[in-house]
Amino acid sequence: MGYNSSEEEEIVHELHQLEQVAEVNACCITACALYGTPAPTAIKTMKLTAVIKNCPVVVLLDSGSSHNFIHIGMVKKLGWKLDQSHICDVMIADGGQVQCKGCCAAIPLTIGNYVYTSDMFALPLGGCDIVLGVQWLRTLGPILWDFEKLTMKFWYGEEQICLSSSKPQPPQPISCHQMDKLLHSGCYGLILCAVECENMTAPADDLSSPQQHELHALLDSFSAVFGTPTTLPPVRDHDHRIPLVDGCKPPSIRPYAYGQLQKSEIEKCVKELMDSGFIRNCHSPFSSPVLLVKKKDSTWRMCMDYRQLNELTIKDKYPIPLIDDLLDELHGAKYFSKLDLRSGYHHIRVHPEDIEKTAFRTHEGHYEFLVMPFGLTNAPATFQGLMNEIFRNCLRRFVLVFFDDILVYSTSWSDHLRHLHTVLEILKHHQLFVKMSKCAFGVSTIEYLGHIVSRQGVAADPSKLKAVAEWPVLTFVKSLRDFTKPFIIESDASGYGIGAVLQQEGRPIAFTSKTLGPRN
Repeated sequence: MGYNSSEEEEIVHELHQLEQVAEVNACCITACALYGTPAPTAIKTMKLTAVIKNCPVVVLLDSGSSHNFIHIGMVKKLGWKLDQSHICDVMIADGGQVQCKGCCAAIPLTIGNYVYTSDMFALPLGGCDIVLGVQWLRTLGPILWDFEKLTMKFWYGEEQICLSSSKPQPPQPISCHQMDKLLHSGCYGLILCAVECENMTAPADDLSSPQQHELHALLDSFSAVFGTPTTLPPVRDHDHRIPLVDGCKPPSIRPYAYGQLQKSEIEKCVKELMDSGFIRNCHSPFSSPVLLVKKKDSTWRMCMDYRQLNELTIKDKYPIPLIDDLLDELHGAKYFSKLDLRSGYHHIRVHPEDIEKTAFRTHEGHYEFLVMPFGLTNAPATFQGLMNEIFRNCLRRFVLVFFDDILVYSTSWSDHLRHLHTVLEILKHHQLFVKMSKCAFGVSTIEYLGHIVSRQGVAADPSKLKAVAEWPVLTFVKSLRDFTKPFIIESDASGYGIGAVLQQEGRPIAFTSKTLGPRN
């Protein structure tokens, strides 16, 4: 069967159109090119700068993308005509799809001395303006691509072209306003929220799988206790009071001088307290300065210097438990769980009449506490009083409480689950929150109040004895002299006070003194 010339031309044209359709339908782009994320090692990419009609553009050379693509925002910027008859779905390497906005014909791209003209599909790209994929790469012939030095060499007619790229820069922080502008301009973004990791401390190795399952189920049922408080604590009978001696003048002390770094830390701490609702602005006649104390993790804790206020405060004589007496209760226990309250003192409100007395000043403002701050002379007594009150029926039976450190101890696993359930129920009822990362559950050995508690009994924590144990052995007689010379104590007393001096060879080594009160 024969065809005339016009029919043959029509068939060739139709076949060419089918090839174009098939080629368009086979479009794919890598996720790193589309979203602007780092490329996996299996995909070879390189970024460089180029020019389109005197407009600088960022070009991504991407061996994982099938075609050449141009950012839709660049199309609008250049005023390029967009042929929307070529709209299609482009496959993303991560399995998704994105719709092509059309095709721009014959875009002239200049990279140094190299000029390349190509049709490009329009997409909303992230991190670059142009993607040159396999469609471009297969026009180059042999290529020498060095991904260590980020260079590419190929022949363009009689001239060897060498393209180079600077090494990628690490991510830079931007403001929320800048991020909002980028996202509205068509860029893709991924917003991550960094939160403190609070994984549960691993249970004891000797817990069986069913026991661990029971423990996890119990803790999951009280997940609210391990959360972060979002409101002020409830009003209680144990709200903190600050009784002052009659006729005293409110102490008002100017803020201490701090460097720029410390001021920034103070501002950060104040903002956190304001955001949590624990403090508020005030015009109180009271004013105490603030101190910065470095924590074990090298972060700073802001403390109030309430020394002058404490001198005017009538002292609370509520009994604080002795550590040795607490540890004596642990004989025979086999399972232990330790709970640490989150920002313990902040679980207690300051009585409304005494809020103004907690006022403190920084270099930028005057504030007062709505919750009990650290540093007040009667704060330990108030907190211990609350804990003793809510755990009254559990103390010395299966619970020890020393301020915000709670120890649950039991002689059997079934009892321990029941005891732990009771303690968590009490904490939930009284709206007290626990910091999971500082807790331990169902263990057979635990550190508590500077001691190691186990089924074998109570022992000193080796880390507390490390300095003594590692004291270097003295090998010379001269080194021993300070230990063998006699010590002399001189003391004196009067109706108002007592004092003593520790001496060696007539030189003072240490001093002590104490003022006597009326009760003495």
